[in-house]
Amino acid sequence: MHKDEARRYPTVDALIRDVDRYFADEPLEARPDAVGYRLSKLMRRNRTAFLTAALVLTTIVGLVVFWIGKMLIKEPPAAEVKTCPFCKEANAVDASKCKACTSAI
Repeated sequence: MHKDEARRYPTVDALIRDVDRYFADEPLEARPDAVGYRLSKLMRRNRTAFLTAALVLTTIVGLVVFWIGKMLIKEPPAAEVKTCPFCKEANAVDASKCKACTSAI
């Protein structure tokens, strides 16, 4: 028991309620309501839901990072293939530079 009477349980019923709350992983009345304390109790009571949410969030973040990485790593553009308009041979711009057209003349 605490020496200061203000920090003690006012009745035995209050102590029993806090013991029951402790075993049910609920916040205690005797303890101050810190956000971290209440959040840890909530996570302990709903462990499966928090683990599922963490797994889904991790998957989404991983996919976004992967997608952004694919967008940043661009493939070099394919070399443009030019064809001769007369004989359709590749890599020739016009008939004067086309090997097939000049050899036929």
